[in-house]
Amino acid sequence: MKATSSKKFQKPTLRQNVRIKVPDFDRAKMNPRSIIAVIADIQDEEFYELATKLGKLKALFTRNQFTLYKENFLSIKEVGTEERSVHEVVNKLSLVGGQGFRKCICSIKCTTKMCLCKSPIYLQLKMSQESTLL
Repeated sequence: MKATSSKKFQKPTLRQNVRIKVPDFDRAKMNPRSIIAVIADIQDEEFYELATKLGKLKALFTRNQFTLYKENFLSIKEVGTEERSVHEVVNKLSLVGGQGFRKCICSIKCTTKMCLCKSPIYLQLKMSQESTLL
């Protein structure tokens, strides 16, 4: 079985660019379907540590979990230092803020930024509406 896998998948090298397919449960409809990463480290010739512009990915990947690119879009110098999960990277790259929802719980004094009325966009909208009423 390992011989078949070795024939099917080329052996990647250090600093080579790869594409990681994002699982459906880690992304919303508007989130990217894949992430471009670079191979930062190879462990035991089977496990690969990947890194993106936003940082290194927490999980180790096997060869069947990514696709190799012939060109290099991302160099090791452009990689962030923080460790992040695939879900966190997809949320940061998202156009709409990632998966999830925000709920306003104003009845118990807003103390977190998760509350809708504390978000900067809502505050700007509220101030512009107040200025038009005056």
